[in-house]
Amino acid sequence: MSGRLRWLEEAERLMATANAYYWDEAEGGFFFTASDHEQLIVRSKLGSDNAIPSGNSVMIMNLLRLGVLLGRSEFRDKAERIVSLFGGNAAQSPFGHERFLCGLEAWHEGLQEIAIVGDLDDSPAMEKPTARKSLAVATSLLRVVYESYLPNKVVALLDPSWPEAGRLTERVPLLAGKQAVRGKPTAYICRNYACQSPTSNPEALRQQLGLHNVQSEAP
Repeated sequence: MSGRLRWLEEAERLMATANAYYWDEAEGGFFFTASDHEQLIVRSKLGSDNAIPSGNSVMIMNLLRLGVLLGRSEFRDKAERIVSLFGGNAAQSPFGHERFLCGLEAWHEGLQEIAIVGDLDDSPAMEKPTARKSLAVATSLLRVVYESYLPNKVVALLDPSWPEAGRLTERVPLLAGKQAVRGKPTAYICRNYACQSPTSNPEALRQQLGLHNVQSEAP
């Protein structure tokens, strides 16, 4: 999540369109063609992945991430129905369901929910030494999150100075009640909105994300 409400609302709109025109309410999963398409002999529904992943495989992760960001439990329910629908095929032919299996892991293990709150933007106000230090802390936290292999993460950003900050906290449950601790940009690592201790320390953030042991064991 970029921190711009516009893109979150656009994602919500696109998901609503997909659900309205492509979702199979009877059996679950998304059809390949829309409900207002011309009449077809067979309205296909694909779950296997080739050079291009299937729409259903991609939508598992889309549903999970957007469900967390918007607090929409029905999105996770839809992801679960896709897993149930195509899970048997994936078990028989795992190499033909690579992207599907990534979504399956995210559904089974749950997403790593990451909220980072504080001064995140480089602006004229950052000329002050304390502000520059704050931006440096934010950059170090963001690097840990985005330069590490965390395929099942969902990230929400909040800078209190953003014009839409209030609306973001209303729309995104992961940001509710979060604030910068002692004035420093602060990261919150959560599962199902239950969070570990907030931290502004990049090394502590690595440990909370489970990255410390992985890096220490590398040759």
